[in-house]
Amino acid sequence: MPAWLENMLDWLKERPWAVIAISVLGAAGFSSLVGWISSRDSLSIIRKAGFSPAAYGEPVPASPMASGSDSFNSSSIPAGSPSPIPRIQVYVVGAVNAPGLVEMAKGDLVAEAIRLAGGFAANADMASVNAAYRLEANAMVKVSCIDQTLSQGSITQDPRGITMGQTAASDSGEGGTSAIHRIDLNSAGIKELETLPGIGEQTARDIIAYREANGPFMNIEDIMQVSGIKQARFDKIREYVYVMR
Repeated sequence: MPAWLENMLDWLKERPWAVIAISVLGAAGFSSLVGWISSRDSLSIIRKAGFSPAAYGEPVPASPMASGSDSFNSSSIPAGSPSPIPRIQVYVVGAVNAPGLVEMAKGDLVAEAIRLAGGFAANADMASVNAAYRLEANAMVKVSCIDQTLSQGSITQDPRGITMGQTAASDSGEGGTSAIHRIDLNSAGIKELETLPGIGEQTARDIIAYREANGPFMNIEDIMQVSGIKQARFDKIREYVYVMR
């Protein structure tokens, strides 16, 4: 045994209180060491769990999902699906490549309806419709032919391009001209048909019934297929009517 160790043991035997003090200090130091190691392990576990270890003297940024955090806002929530745009039905007839019923979004232009109907035909009078008008409800769009416009006069339309009637020059008895209002036999209602010479309410109803049963008139002479309309009555109305197919 080394001499210094023997001397220390002799010194401790003469002073028992020193043994007690050293034991206490050693136990306190060991406890401090164990506590420090435990705290470091706990801090590592807390970090892995995603909690803030600020209580241990190391502040870290709070999670965006933490309750009451200013960094959490509605922008972190995905926006819901947008409401679907309403659809409308548009009946496109006249000088288009594929006339018929088309479906499009509410608010689309008349030009879109014409595009869905195959576009303007080669003989279409493109000025006969307002292609820039927005359609907000179901409607019918008619595109006139160039030859119809030249032979029958200008077309009177509402902003959607729906043909309301036509005017054309006609010989007057005095060699001048007078404006004649023409109506389309394929779209005219009862009130319009009653404006024709010699056509009353019942005959107007018969015309519409024939049209619904047999399809649109192909030419104005077809109206003589309606019961009660013969050559004499047809001669009275022929300059006031036309057909749009």
